[in-house]
Amino acid sequence: LFRPFQMQQPGMLYPGDDFSYFAYATSFAFGDFPSTKKEYVEEASVPPLSRVGIGLISAPLTFAFSLIDRAQGSDIVQQRTKENITKSWAVFGAILTAVIALWFTCVLLYKTLLPDFGDKISSYSVILMTLCQGAGLYAFRRPVFSHVYELLIHSTFLYLFVSRQRNVLRYKKGTTLLFIGVLSAMLTLVRQNGVIYSIIWPISFFCFSGWKWNLNRNAILNLTKCFAIAAIVYYPIKYIPYILNKDAFTEINKTFETSAFMFNFESPWFYLKRIYLVIFGIDWGLLFTAPFLIIGVVAFFFKKLPHRL
Repeated sequence: LFRPFQMQQPGMLYPGDDFSYFAYATSFAFGDFPSTKKEYVEEASVPPLSRVGIGLISAPLTFAFSLIDRAQGSDIVQQRTKENITKSWAVFGAILTAVIALWFTCVLLYKTLLPDFGDKISSYSVILMTLCQGAGLYAFRRPVFSHVYELLIHSTFLYLFVSRQRNVLRYKKGTTLLFIGVLSAMLTLVRQNGVIYSIIWPISFFCFSGWKWNLNRNAILNLTKCFAIAAIVYYPIKYIPYILNKDAFTEINKTFETSAFMFNFESPWFYLKRIYLVIFGIDWGLLFTAPFLIIGVVAFFFKKLPHRL
């Protein structure tokens, strides 16, 4: 943040995905959404619809900094190209959004831990998690990407869930339903394999109370309303571009707009090998990249609530 111009050099935008995420940010910021005809993409003729969530979140600051581009008469206003994007103030707005998202994540996680663990443990836990997990790397080195935002939404859900279990969450029913519903929709818009968590988190929030399972008529009613709100937010944002430009999206959707692989089943031997690689693999194995996660999972079974956090 102390060197804003350097942060927006080409190294901050990687080929492929990053330009697709940013394409939706600029389509919102310059008032062209749902059209993407003026956007620059590298993956196909149009940015995959799975990229729209990041564009929506980063659009406000992208718009704010694009005002400088407009004032300077930049041609990014008329048409986005690789050259004018990397030199624009608009992309700095998207970069700044990711940095702010990381800081919000750290604050939420800190506040989640603080009541039970105190300042020192909470601070070190958040700092070590952020450094060891690599979220900071994405926020400061590859900010126009989805991982930081995904972490922010999960952290928000965790904070809300834990606060509810402690009975310290003050909320109005209608506002909470709306917020949880929108958050669930955004989790899937940001990353489509988040669809499972967009179901799990609302169930956890409404069906647990005081750390105990409490499924009742009121919880079911709240869940129904919550998922209805999520659907109302999700489907128009995700599919209006497709409806208006169906031919352009048909081919690319076969690659990017499928989650069928999440429900495919393999042989038991396949899963055993994958588990070994996920934990011990030299290339990003959890033992080397996130040892705290393994320690946390093991310790989970030896601790009582709320220290399982």
